[in-house]
Amino acid sequence: MGRLLLYFCFLLAVFAGLFGLTSSPISEVGSTGELATFDFDSSIARVEASAFEWYPDALYTPEDFATGISEAPQPIDRRTEQYGTYRLVVHLPVGQVYGLSAYSATYAQELWINGELLSQVGMPGIDAATTVHKTDYYTVYFTAGEGPTEIIIQRADFAHSQGGQLYPQYLGQQERIATMVGALQLRGGIIVGCMLVAALLLLGFFLFLKGHRQFLWFALCCLMVAVRTLFTDHKLIMLFFPNMDWQISHRVEYIATLGLVVFFILYMNTMFGRRLPHALSMGGLALCGVCLLVIVCAPSPIYTRLIPWAQVLGLAYALAVFILVLRLMLKECRYRGLEQGLVLFSILALASLVLADIVRYRFTGQFDDLNLTQLGMIVFTFANMLALVLNFSRTESALAETRRQAEELERLEQMRHSFLSDISHEMRTPLTVISNYAQYTRIQLDDGTADEDTKQNLLTITLEAQRLSLLVQQLLSEQLEQAGTIGAEQVVPEELISRVAALCRPILQKNENQLHTDVSPQCPPLRANLDTMVQVLVNLCVNANRHTHGGHVSITARQEGEAVALSVKDTGEGIPPDLLPQVFDRGVSGDGETGLGLAICREVVESYGGEIGIESEPDVGTRVWLSIPIFQSIQT
Repeated sequence: MGRLLLYFCFLLAVFAGLFGLTSSPISEVGSTGELATFDFDSSIARVEASAFEWYPDALYTPEDFATGISEAPQPIDRRTEQYGTYRLVVHLPVGQVYGLSAYSATYAQELWINGELLSQVGMPGIDAATTVHKTDYYTVYFTAGEGPTEIIIQRADFAHSQGGQLYPQYLGQQERIATMVGALQLRGGIIVGCMLVAALLLLGFFLFLKGHRQFLWFALCCLMVAVRTLFTDHKLIMLFFPNMDWQISHRVEYIATLGLVVFFILYMNTMFGRRLPHALSMGGLALCGVCLLVIVCAPSPIYTRLIPWAQVLGLAYALAVFILVLRLMLKECRYRGLEQGLVLFSILALASLVLADIVRYRFTGQFDDLNLTQLGMIVFTFANMLALVLNFSRTESALAETRRQAEELERLEQMRHSFLSDISHEMRTPLTVISNYAQYTRIQLDDGTADEDTKQNLLTITLEAQRLSLLVQQLLSEQLEQAGTIGAEQVVPEELISRVAALCRPILQKNENQLHTDVSPQCPPLRANLDTMVQVLVNLCVNANRHTHGGHVSITARQEGEAVALSVKDTGEGIPPDLLPQVFDRGVSGDGETGLGLAICREVVESYGGEIGIESEPDVGTRVWLSIPIFQSIQT
């Protein structure tokens, strides 16, 4: 979170630097006297309308002033100026080249300097019928001659409901004016480029993540900011379409603003989980719809009369949304996220800067190159982009957690399947022994040949039943893998192999196989679990018997260093070479069995810290060897 806030502050610093670098040294001039002593070597003069002589309801030319006019200039009333003539006489150093540049609105204007017509935007008239409106951002250059420099501007504005006064004129040396104009165009181009890139990036997110509509709505918000900047910020759009109709330009400016509000309402509903009151959202959309209808259908004097009221309603609506969302954040914990705070900050910043621009323009008449609304939109855009990143990050974290849980469930399912497979396999061996001995005992009883061997068979059945019961307990408690640490004990090799031989002889007899055992004298005890090791060796003997007919199976035990080496060797058919490297893998079998026996043997042996391996040669036989640490070496 801290890094995101730091990044946001960095972005603000970058754009503040952009505004600073593209701003020229400008000083305000409100009277002819101030202009007479102005230092053009160090600054550009922002000449306010109050510095001009104002002749209302008259369109005078330089010839009219040369021959003399009887009318005296009047005080400027910016509320009623539909058409008239502005005149400024200033003394400038002879031979120096100067520039005059001004921000454009919808008007008709002709500009003369020293009797020469240097700029004509539309055609001023005395009423709407005789006026040809047009819009442009103009910059002209002239050389100061002998005597005073005379600047005459005819201006008419019947496109707005109350006309309006002349915008400030920027007067300065040619190099400074050219630098100022280029910097302002560069600033506007950078802002438009950033907004378009942001819109395309967010639209790309939406195309790949169609469930996240907040990316779509805010991409359209960025697009509206870019369009509005093109049509308002020094009329950049005129660089591409110099003959664009003024009505299109004028209407698109307001339509883009309404579009920004509409898409932001939809964005807010998505970001806050549709927790905003339905009436508030629908009311805002309805207000925008009415304004859009008026702008598209009504003539400009009518909708420009309604614009101030729409601005007031828009600011009131933004305040209501801000208060409501703030209450939601304070009331419910889940709305205290940083992304909601960034959204609130963006609303407050944009509304405050728009309000400051409205106050400056409508109540003080100031309108300089520092466009606070533009700055507010930049803050608004990047604050909400960071909010979207945070929102998406939270969603991705939730999805990652869901995926992790799904993987965990899948792992548990695999463990359950493996557990059931192990139960099936491990139970089958003692059940086979019990079944074989029971059948053999029944034959003895039927033949009347019961003897001590019969009692031994019954004892073996009892021991296998007990071992089966213990095995079930171990499997059900999931302790098979932990047998090497929990159930470890001192196992004597002679006792281990004796029990295995007693269990396996009846099984081997079915395939007419002979069992041989060989335990090295003084072979030390190993550290393991007796019943588990019996199960391992029985598994190996059963496997050997399955692949050997009329042969030999031998079990040996001897000490090798700090371990006891056990082996089960047969003289059977052997294992194919291509299958040999995989025989300890689960599910791998060459005879259609489950393929779990050797895998379970390996798990048990390794749980005691031992090793297991296999050697086989087709038609010669197979030898499986085990190395289990001796009891004394691990005990100490």
